[in-house]
Amino acid sequence: MKDPFDQASKVFEKSVNVASEMFDKSMDVASKVFDKSMDAASEAFDKSKSATSGFADSAADFAKRGKIRAQLADVSLEYDRLMKQLGTAVYERVKDDPQYADAHPDLFAEIAKVVQRRQDLEDQLSESQAADDAAKPIDVTPVEPEAADAPEPASEEKAEDAE
Repeated sequence: MKDPFDQASKVFEKSVNVASEMFDKSMDVASKVFDKSMDAASEAFDKSKSATSGFADSAADFAKRGKIRAQLADVSLEYDRLMKQLGTAVYERVKDDPQYADAHPDLFAEIAKVVQRRQDLEDQLSESQAADDAAKPIDVTPVEPEAADAPEPASEEKAEDAE
């Protein structure tokens, strides 16, 4: 007969071996899961870092384009100012020349309307200002001269005082 202790020992040894194998396999699986998790986390971190770097680059590019747009707006305003100045100068030289007026009748008619409207508004403003000035009371109270401003005595009075 077999020794029950020996049989129990063999069963225990097999159980320990099976448990050890299962532990090793579970550790391998856990290690693989951990490695994959770390790889995924590292990849996510790298993508996040890349996206952040891309965002910083995008922000810098955006700021650069904004600065260029502002400079372009300044140059455009300066151009418009100069063209207005030139246009005014040219118009003043050619406004009475029928050759130019006949070549651009609609434009000259519109300019004439605007000039007339401006003159009407300036006249209204002047009339309003004149009406306000006329409505203001004028102070006509006589001013008494101060002692220092009093006239000096006549030369006859000076002669009497000298005697």
